[in-house]
Amino acid sequence: MNSPKLTSKLFIFSLLLSFFFIILAIHKQRQLNQLNSRLSLLESSVEEMDHELRGKEILEKEITSLKDKIDSIQDFSDAKRSHIEEQELESIVKNQCSNFTCHVKPLFDFLTDITIGAYNLSKNTFISLLVKFLRSAIPFLQKLYMTGMPYFDQIASVTKIYLVSLWNLLKKISMFLFTILMDRLNGFILWCLELEAAD
Repeated sequence: MNSPKLTSKLFIFSLLLSFFFIILAIHKQRQLNQLNSRLSLLESSVEEMDHELRGKEILEKEITSLKDKIDSIQDFSDAKRSHIEEQELESIVKNQCSNFTCHVKPLFDFLTDITIGAYNLSKNTFISLLVKFLRSAIPFLQKLYMTGMPYFDQIASVTKIYLVSLWNLLKKISMFLFTILMDRLNGFILWCLELEAAD
């Protein structure tokens, strides 16, 4: 099947993508550490050179630009961390689902095999019992048929009249119910069309 290959390829791709984002986050963290060290050096140099240099505004602007860069890198690394956490959670859920299906499939196959076996066994048993019953009952039924045949004709001729009248009554009732149903259905359709036209 293509499904395991596809899931393994997706899993490998997600691992590579997670690895890439982790490397990117580590690189950004290193840049952040470097910028923090530069910031601390600049701050110390500002304190030392404050008395000697009158261009304090230039250094402050550089410090603020570095702080802005640090903040942007921190925001970027936080966003990447949350993205990496989402991907890790997704991979964990995929692993749990695959583990669940791996454990449930053998049980499902086992239950299916047992059910099919029980069906076949009960079918074979029932058929053999039915054959035995019919073999023992056929002579009795033949004797009953021979002795009751004259009475069957009389019963059939008497009940035929009642069955014909019952059949005609059932036809009339079904036609009556059908016309009522059609009237109600047409009324409902007209009501729906009026609602659509009103909207």
